[in-house]
Amino acid sequence: MHTKQTGMDQTERKWIKRMRLLGMVAAGIALATLLIAIRHEREPCYQDRPISQWMRQTRHADEEYWNPETDPAWQATTHAVKQMGHDAIPFLLKWAQAHQSPLEEKLCYGLNQHLRFQLPTRWEFWNRNMMAISGFTMLGNEAKAAWPTLIRLTYDTDWERRYVALWCLFESRPDEETFLPVLLRLSHDPNPRIQQHASYMVQYLYDRPIDR
Repeated sequence: MHTKQTGMDQTERKWIKRMRLLGMVAAGIALATLLIAIRHEREPCYQDRPISQWMRQTRHADEEYWNPETDPAWQATTHAVKQMGHDAIPFLLKWAQAHQSPLEEKLCYGLNQHLRFQLPTRWEFWNRNMMAISGFTMLGNEAKAAWPTLIRLTYDTDWERRYVALWCLFESRPDEETFLPVLLRLSHDPNPRIQQHASYMVQYLYDRPIDR
């Protein structure tokens, strides 16, 4: 009787392990399908070049020791993004929200060993975040239509999305009435990095101390 019970336990464990594996494969296929769909979504263009191609030729706004006023590639891309105008905003918002969880990162890594094409890595997702920040820098307050969505993202449970949304807002130069309440809230964010940057922005933009 004991031997039979042990056999049943082993069978159940094998079944559970198989179901978990099938679940991971299904999740991987779903993720791959989603990423492929995103890649093939039509982007706004200027001079027959999509916005992502324009953005990839520029250095990003957070790089040190760099002046956009003397960078021809930055100036050309700024002109292109402004010509795209409101059509560019949905893509910048998508890039601002680009994120890859540790599980998704493992799934992509595993799938990339077997696919003919390569799914985006975590670095690629972060690069999209940087392109979003740069794009909002170029548009400035012409990106006003994006402010409600960016503010909503500063409430996201993922700290990286909150962080990127904060910088996208900062670079798009919202008015004090819109931005200051966001900064005051984020200056008490659970993430120390967000706290630090929000506090700096309050002092830099509005010369106000932060109450702790």
